[in-house]
Amino acid sequence: MIKQIISLTLIAGVCGLVLSGTRTLTAPGIAANRAAAASELYAELLGQPLPADWFSADSVPDAAQLLLAPQGSCETWLFTAHSEAGYAAAITLIGLWRPPGLISARVVSHLETPGIGDFIDHSRDNWLPALDQSSATEIAALDNVSGATITTNAIRRSLQTMLRNMEKHCVRD
Repeated sequence: MIKQIISLTLIAGVCGLVLSGTRTLTAPGIAANRAAAASELYAELLGQPLPADWFSADSVPDAAQLLLAPQGSCETWLFTAHSEAGYAAAITLIGLWRPPGLISARVVSHLETPGIGDFIDHSRDNWLPALDQSSATEIAALDNVSGATITTNAIRRSLQTMLRNMEKHCVRD
């Protein structure tokens, strides 16, 4: 019995070391790939390459950072993020706000039903990119996608919340 416990403990220890070592070896590459993907998405939303001095490759903000604080300038553009409850789980969007209150957004994570919720994935469908540079009035008038009312409502609420938050953020006293 003791021999079996020792054997299992050793196996678990070796597996833990292998997992830890793999994570240590792959973490920098994963971080670089995430930063490159975020930069590509930001440039797509902006419609031009990001300014060279905006952030370095190792400091590209991800959705979690943008949920906490917008990045950019109220005079030109701001990147922000928002999560809203969808059908299956939270839907997280990254948004580009431009004065005088226009928003473009892309979904960066969701667990919506495959086939039904695919329309929110900008690489599969043009539905969300077609909304680029929408105003609050246009967002409020957004029609539901048949069969995906909860998902559409979550996107609409996220866009409206991002617009309100950016307008509050950029109010000058």
